[in-house]
Amino acid sequence: MKVGDDVVVGLEYVITDREGREIDRTPSGQPWFYLHGAKACPPGLERALSGKEPGARLEVELPPEETYGRRNEDAVFRLDRAVLPSDQEPKVGMVVSMMSKKGETELRVVDVTSEAIVVDANHPLADQTLRFSVHVVDVRRATAEEILSGEAEA
Repeated sequence: MKVGDDVVVGLEYVITDREGREIDRTPSGQPWFYLHGAKACPPGLERALSGKEPGARLEVELPPEETYGRRNEDAVFRLDRAVLPSDQEPKVGMVVSMMSKKGETELRVVDVTSEAIVVDANHPLADQTLRFSVHVVDVRRATAEEILSGEAEA
């Protein structure tokens, strides 16, 4: 079976920046599974994987527009500390989840004052050209439940 829409793909990968510094990798023997076509994978990588079969290996370098996008300074904003639960003390670097019109959004805390917290909704890898070293280890047809939820089961 080939990688295409409504197919679950199991990948082993290593992600590095342009200088070759490792950013992320799958643990040995523990592939990452995603539903192809459900926007769970960076768009440029998803296109590169289309049509591949189990056993395929590829190296691809992708600009920000094909991975996690460009930084948007409007995505950095202040929130009143009252929006956090009273038992949660905000700290720079922590991630807080908030509901928005588009669903759950993760925000990184970048500054804390006595009245407010400043959060950044940009993806941590925004603005970076990334290199993906990928091994396709499994390809199978998605179940109806996976297609409905948009998420793959391992």
